[in-house]
Amino acid sequence: MSAPDSDYTPVALAVLRSQLGLSIKDLAGVAGVSERRAHAWLAGTGRPSPAAVARLDAAHRTFQQQLRERLAALLRSRTRPVVLRVAGEHEVAQVAALAVVLELRGIPYRLEDTTTV
Repeated sequence: MSAPDSDYTPVALAVLRSQLGLSIKDLAGVAGVSERRAHAWLAGTGRPSPAAVARLDAAHRTFQQQLRERLAALLRSRTRPVVLRVAGEHEVAQVAALAVVLELRGIPYRLEDTTTV
C-alpha cells in the first residue's frame, strides 16, 4: 500500500475510510472534527487541517502496521489452508489485502466470518 496522502482529496479520504471500515461519524471522530466537516471533505468543499491530516495519517499508519503484523503471523503459520477471520466490517479491507498476498504467494486460504458468533 502506498503512503498516506498528506493532501487528502475526496477520493483519498473515501479510500482511507473504506480501508479502516469507518462510517462518516467515525472518520470525523478519528480526525477530531464534526461530521459536517467530514461530509464537506468527502464532497470536496473543504480540506482537512494540518492537525486533522496528522490524525488521519496516524490512523493509516496504525492500519498498515496491523496489516504487516497480521501478514507476518499468517506467513509463519504452518496450518494450511490459512484461515482469514473477518470479525467485523472494519476488517474487510485488511482481510482482502491479506488474501491478495496469500494468493500471490500460492498459499491456500479460507475465509471465516466470525461477525455472527
